[in-house]
Amino acid sequence: MHLTVLRHYEQSRNISLTCRHFGISRPAFYRWQASYNRVSLHGLEDRLHRPHRVILPTWSTAQVIAVRKVREQYPYMGKRKVQVLLERCQFTAESGLSRRLWEATPGTPDRL
Repeated sequence: MHLTVLRHYEQSRNISLTCRHFGISRPAFYRWQASYNRVSLHGLEDRLHRPHRVILPTWSTAQVIAVRKVREQYPYMGKRKVQVLLERCQFTAESGLSRRLWEATPGTPDRL
């Protein structure tokens, strides 16, 4: 696609019409053009868009199951009460865990 856009520009010599024709922004066009001028065709190849570092979950599967079980049993309770219930059962859950699972549990009210 990038090469097609640049070839269209070479024929028309009009950046505005080229961008409008392909539905891209002018900054995107200029970025592609600079990349093409810098390293030719290799500059137009798509790069990976994955993050450099992936944050791994800090909770175990047992914690997730326990919190979900309590949330299903007591859907009206907030995250702090869920945490207290888990601590009473000698199950420690970090505060962020119940918050993340609260957000991930479908049908929970937005009471945070």
